[in-house]
Amino acid sequence: SVRRTYLQLAELAGFEVTSKAKGQSVQETKIIHKSFSALGNVIKSLTEGNQYAPYRESKLTSVLKDALGGNCKSTLFITASPSSYNIS
Repeated sequence: SVRRTYLQLAELAGFEVTSKAKGQSVQETKIIHKSFSALGNVIKSLTEGNQYAPYRESKLTSVLKDALGGNCKSTLFITASPSSYNIS
């Protein structure tokens, strides 16, 4: 029996509310929002037991495919600022 172990780290810093972003960061923020939306779609599909999960919707979900589906254990760490600036 062969056992594989993967360690995948995805750093998603830079997520901002679009109204607070300026210049080129607006485009980057839109891409990050799209990636988070695609990640949410994959997780929703997997939790509902669908046979198809839309992994190809973004690079993020394509890279994390092995960590999200199948017989795996995943951990998600989230750091969020309690600053009133970050509350919309």
